[in-house]
Amino acid sequence: MVLALRQLQVAKISDALRPELIDRYVKHLRQAFGPGLAELDDGVLRPRVEQTVLRAHGLGLRAPLDELRFLNLAASFGWQFDQDTPWVGPMLRDGSIPEPSERLRRVKARFVRQLQLAQHNFQVRQGADSTP
Repeated sequence: MVLALRQLQVAKISDALRPELIDRYVKHLRQAFGPGLAELDDGVLRPRVEQTVLRAHGLGLRAPLDELRFLNLAASFGWQFDQDTPWVGPMLRDGSIPEPSERLRRVKARFVRQLQLAQHNFQVRQGADSTP
């Protein structure tokens, strides 16, 4: 679903996002994901961060640490990871887990397990390729 906002609405929402915190998030992402974000200037990255934080808010993730974790996942797995990865959205909205922070923790843990499995499989394949 695409959400169309007027410029005034975006400005009002941006004000609610605590601009100084958004600045810190942009700085953090530049430091943590520098090469991956090099092609995005701040005029592109900042609105992307604001939109991502708004989506996090929609999922009940309002603590700065949760916002930052959500942003880290977005920078790692795609800015729309919560919409593009089929299992993420349902996990983040799972009402059987009352705390949004815990749902996010579980999403992150699943991504980490997937990365570990991919690395393991890669190493196994490399070992199989090098045997005579």
